[in-house]
Amino acid sequence: AETMQRQVLELVQKALGPEHPLTLTGMNNLAGTLGQLGKHAEAETMQQQVLGLRRKVLGLEHPETLASMCNLSETLRQLNKFAETEDLQRQVLDLQQKMLGPAHPLVLRSMNNLAWILGRLDRHIEAETMQRQGLELMQKVLGLEHPGTLAGMSNLAQTLSQLGRHDEAEGVLQMVLELQKKVMGPEHLLTIRSMRNLAETLGQLGKHTEAKIMQQQVLELQQKVLGPEHPDTLASMSNLAQPVGKQDEAEAKEEQVLNSKCKERRPRTRDEKKWSLGLAKCLPCHL
Repeated sequence: AETMQRQVLELVQKALGPEHPLTLTGMNNLAGTLGQLGKHAEAETMQQQVLGLRRKVLGLEHPETLASMCNLSETLRQLNKFAETEDLQRQVLDLQQKMLGPAHPLVLRSMNNLAWILGRLDRHIEAETMQRQGLELMQKVLGLEHPGTLAGMSNLAQTLSQLGRHDEAEGVLQMVLELQKKVMGPEHLLTIRSMRNLAETLGQLGKHTEAKIMQQQVLELQQKVLGPEHPDTLASMSNLAQPVGKQDEAEAKEEQVLNSKCKERRPRTRDEKKWSLGLAKCLPCHL
């Protein structure tokens, strides 16, 4: 695909010029392919070119210019350039709020993404503030049981845990889990993920018996839904085999590895994509 796109792009540039919208679309598509191939540095260079040209030709507030900013922000995130990502994500959020209004789904997604970046920069208090603002809007616009709202609640719980406020995180996760069981069903992968997150939080609070019971439930569901040889199932089996005092340390190490290798995680199922609705694009992976 990359070779074909480069050939087409060269022909389009010769025929229409470097600033023609079709040329810019071809460059944008090629950058997307490079990103999918893991060539994020090359993708960044091309996306920077596209963004500069779209700003010049289409203007700062054009939807395609805004899309280029979002694409570049994601690539910078993949390259762990979090400070640059934050700056660009704030520009995106400001423009979206101006063009779409404060409660548009794309605005809510950008707030979510910015909060995630703040967390990666260890600015968890700022992340919490952003998440609470976004969550309040989601509850008002989408409703308490909407999957996007539930994702926002889960993200807030993670931030509270990062701040050491595990008792608050437990309360939020308990609510998320009950709502997910009701809306998605007890065997949905996102429900299982919430059970696992809650088990980890219970362990952090020293409630090891409750944590062990929930971990066993998670394992049984994973064996049924994912199969006994799935990596997530095997990870749960390994975690259950750890002595109680060693589980928190093992979970922390596993979470660190998962978060540092989000781009290598298994592809999301159709159901997971459906329920995330694009509101959790930049979140760390848990399952």
